Formats: sequence, C-alpha cells, structure tokens
Amino acid sequence: MDFIIRIEDLLQAKKVSKKALLNDLGLNRNSFSAWRERGTIPSAETLLKIAKYLDTTIDYLLTGETADLMLMPEPKREMFIIWDKLDDAGKTIIKAKAIEELRRLEK
Repeated sequence: MDFIIRIEDLLQAKKVSKKALLNDLGLNRNSFSAWRERGTIPSAETLLKIAKYLDTTIDYLLTGETADLMLMPEPKREMFIIWDKLDDAGKTIIKAKAIEELRRLEK
C-alpha cells in the first residue's frame, strides 16, 4: 500500500522508527500491520496526527502529491515527484548534470 510506503519513507528520512511514531502518537503497536494487512487507512484524526508528526500533509500521505504539485503542469509535477523519490546521492548527480546542461544551453 502506497500510504504505508510513504510513511515509512518519511520516517526513514527523519531517522525515526515506526515504534517511536506509534508511541509518540499513542497509537496501537500493531497499527502498521493492521493497515497493511487490511488495506485500510487510519481515521482522519490519526492521519492528521501522523501528517503533523512527519511535517507533511494528509494529501501527501494519501496520494503522494501536495496541493502545490497538483496545480503544476504535468511535466513539472513529474520532475518534482521523481526528485522526492531520489536519495541524496541521486539528487547530487541530478544537480550536477542540470547545472552542466544549463551552462551548455546558456552559451
């Protein structure tokens, strides 16, 4: 389920464990398993707690997109979505190649 994967990715990026999130938010220790096995999502109240804890939006947790992204033209939105999935090494490579290409186009 993409919802679970997005939470796990955000936790990893923030170097926070699932256990810490569940404890800090007062959620059942089996919540992740239940959501995954049943293919369900938590209540709106719990979604809001998780979003605030992870400094993101409910939109992002549920769809992988933010309101800002949904308003962007498709090619630009695609770039931002891919960028968010890259690790630090990937972002460093892309930045270097983009700067190189921009300098080439500038001439």
